[in-house]
Amino acid sequence: MAEWAMLLDDILGLVLEQVKPQDVASMRSGLTHLHLCFHAHHSITAHTLQPLQQLRRLQTLVLENKARAQPTLMGLGHLGSQQIALDQLHVKAFVVGLDSGIDSMSALRSLHLSNCILMMVRAKGQGFPVMLTGLRQLELLACKGCSGLSSRPFAGIESLVSLKTCLLNCSLRMSDDTCADIASLRQVQTLGLACSALEGCLTPACITHAGLRSLCGMTQLTALDLSGHAAISDASMAEIARHLTRLIDLDLRRPACDNPGAAVVTDAGIAALASLTLLESVRLSQAQVGQAGCAALASLPRLRCLELSYCDSLSDTPVCELTRLRHLSELSLAGCASVTDIAVTALVRGMPELMRLDLSACHMHVGDISLYAIATLPNLQVLRLHSCERVSDMGIGGLCSGAAAAALTHLDVRGCERISDAGATSIGRCLKQLQYLSLEHCHLIGDRGIRTLSGLPHLEILRVGGTGATTDSFAQDFTRRVRLESPSNTRIWWMLDS
Repeated sequence: MAEWAMLLDDILGLVLEQVKPQDVASMRSGLTHLHLCFHAHHSITAHTLQPLQQLRRLQTLVLENKARAQPTLMGLGHLGSQQIALDQLHVKAFVVGLDSGIDSMSALRSLHLSNCILMMVRAKGQGFPVMLTGLRQLELLACKGCSGLSSRPFAGIESLVSLKTCLLNCSLRMSDDTCADIASLRQVQTLGLACSALEGCLTPACITHAGLRSLCGMTQLTALDLSGHAAISDASMAEIARHLTRLIDLDLRRPACDNPGAAVVTDAGIAALASLTLLESVRLSQAQVGQAGCAALASLPRLRCLELSYCDSLSDTPVCELTRLRHLSELSLAGCASVTDIAVTALVRGMPELMRLDLSACHMHVGDISLYAIATLPNLQVLRLHSCERVSDMGIGGLCSGAAAAALTHLDVRGCERISDAGATSIGRCLKQLQYLSLEHCHLIGDRGIRTLSGLPHLEILRVGGTGATTDSFAQDFTRRVRLESPSNTRIWWMLDS
């Protein structure tokens, strides 16, 4: 992989002029992945990209705009006309329209558009896919955070006859018409129509039960993501279970800011999922889950990942039904405030293969006892406990003294206000595999506690905003690769070897 920071349109050519001829020859013959970062507000044209014609084996190209303004992307058609076997294209934060030339890159199999402005296509009955009509071999289309289209943004998407993965998780307008357009893609196996939390609040019924019924005609689907849409109900769950019998991954999490009176998923809807025996991952939130719902989920023989976040009705008795999922590797009960140490202890004993556990915002009844139980998990890599206010130095000490300490790479205890320098010291002494650690708003942790973390050999990110530490006094203790972040002060320190 090679990374280039482009400051001017022709900077790549200038760079190539400075290296030895044999190095240029080597790049021409061997470079397969190129990441270009543009820091100046200049449109990208065929002239800008002309040096890339030398890279005959280039397979993956990333064009990323770092400037505040979003320049226009043009000239890709010129690359498409050359003998370059470009397989993947990633475009980040550009204005993309018909003159971008993407449709000329006929060999393209994977296209990722992130935070782009997609220029309006004014022809009646045509949407964004008209820009991609030449991509007959495209297998993956991903749009994330894109904007600029209206009404039916995906009209004409049926022209992408090779598409297998379609991830349209962005701020484009989603509607029942969108579902009808996408339902024509009978070869797609992975479909994502996720809505951001904000958009979920503003347009809670943008996809209704009618739209979902259209999608249920895609009986070949193995993965479906409709997170952020508030119209999902028990009837929706029954429809999915009746028609999408090949599903392996299902994400129906509701928008973070839901509207009162919106449809609610209950045990009746969750019970319908019991017939989907191929399911390996289920993600739900803000559902009214009880014992019958948990029993249905526990009956899924292949389930490896389960999220039941912010389910206020979920208590210890139904949660204990989940102990039958002995092969579960990922579990999230974030925001389930009625879950206690008793249920967590039972779950941990019944799920010895857990690798990721999220108990964030279980602030009322989850504390040190849970950490002593979690410490016995030998494969645990990710643990999120933010805002678990009953977690103290004692619990951290228990976690650090168990089998989990050998594998843990990601620990989030932000907002655990009972953790002090003693807890930080335990982390620094025992969690030697840590790569990410968040101690934000643990105000009892000061300079002494933070300094003990400097010996963690694999630490890459340390978040210290809201602690009692004065970062300038210990920054020199950390070596390269460690990024100290203090968002509350809007300051970031990068530690580099002298």
